[in-house]
Amino acid sequence: MKRLVVCGLVGTAFVGCMASKNVSQSSSEVEAFDIEKYATGAELTGQTPAVEIDYGVAAGADRESLWSMAKQFTDLLAAPLERGSTNQQVFADAAPSVVAIRTKASSGTGFIIAANGSVVTNWHVVGDYKVVSIMLYPDPSTGSPIGETFLADVLDTDPSRDLALLRIRSNGRDFPALEMASETATVGLDVHAIGHPVGQNWSYTAGLVSGVRPAYAWRGRHKATVIQTQTPINPGNSGGPLLSDEAKVLGVNSFTLPDFPGMNYAVAASEVDAFLAGAPPTFTPIPPLLKRAVVPIDDRNGDGKPDVWAEDYNGNGVQDGVLVDEDFDGDWDVHYGDSNEDLKTDWASWDKTDDQKPDYFEFDTNFDGKSDAKAFDKNGDGYPDRLMPL
Repeated sequence: MKRLVVCGLVGTAFVGCMASKNVSQSSSEVEAFDIEKYATGAELTGQTPAVEIDYGVAAGADRESLWSMAKQFTDLLAAPLERGSTNQQVFADAAPSVVAIRTKASSGTGFIIAANGSVVTNWHVVGDYKVVSIMLYPDPSTGSPIGETFLADVLDTDPSRDLALLRIRSNGRDFPALEMASETATVGLDVHAIGHPVGQNWSYTAGLVSGVRPAYAWRGRHKATVIQTQTPINPGNSGGPLLSDEAKVLGVNSFTLPDFPGMNYAVAASEVDAFLAGAPPTFTPIPPLLKRAVVPIDDRNGDGKPDVWAEDYNGNGVQDGVLVDEDFDGDWDVHYGDSNEDLKTDWASWDKTDDQKPDYFEFDTNFDGKSDAKAFDKNGDGYPDRLMPL
């Protein structure tokens, strides 16, 4: 059987090695072209790397046979084109559900798993923090690289599996969520990753599954079923999703072997499912500010009325808030909060209309001791409507 060697990745079949001919030539000229010369592989030296196609028709082949050959060539070309299209679609579908996470000590990635703002990430991203800062995917229409920023509570952790569950603080807002894959990852499967390596937010990479490792132990403290992949991940990718071609979550990108390039690992979706099954089945919303228990601790002007109150924000016995009556009228005017209980103020709200409802907020979202975001509460529910950079 003769083999026709077609070279050059061109848009139209069997034109690759006929570049010197005008594709608009008449059909008689095309039919008269010396295809036998190319069927023997002659005069192909110096061309681009060849793609071999079975060709069992001798010189003088009819149109139907030539069309069959051309169709085979275009089908081969379609594979990388479809892959590129799939990659773009995966990113477009998944990126709005991927978030950036920051604490005072670290930063990483997470992904939203429910419309109520539940987020999965790695335990080592959040550590012992109880509240973290989360940035959403930027709105492309604004042209800004910075998305909306929220605080999120750490609801549950599993250090053994290196997993954590967060909840974005919002007032009933719905968020775009990713779906966990029901199928198990298999060797050779195309996979995709989105994360924030070394500050390059919402970076996309793709690769293949190299192996699935049950009960895999790493770093002396973690053990879980993990997916080994050669999809490039770097510091900052931790906690981000490993995705299928359908943009479903196959795992949580977690660690690499630094001395062995291409050895990257994600905690498998089955481990995430098991972790979530043991997490609190329902989430109790943060109570409005005015309904939290407070204890009077000071009377600064000596009029017999308290003007400073201590607050235990989450009921764990640790003071994490202070309310101050600045004008001594018996009502609080400023509310200071310590979200991560490190004895430093990281947010404050003001009641500027004396209606005992917060009107304006400022936040230190990265816990560096400086306010970097602000918000207003226009509907009077005690929550900031949305954060904006200062």
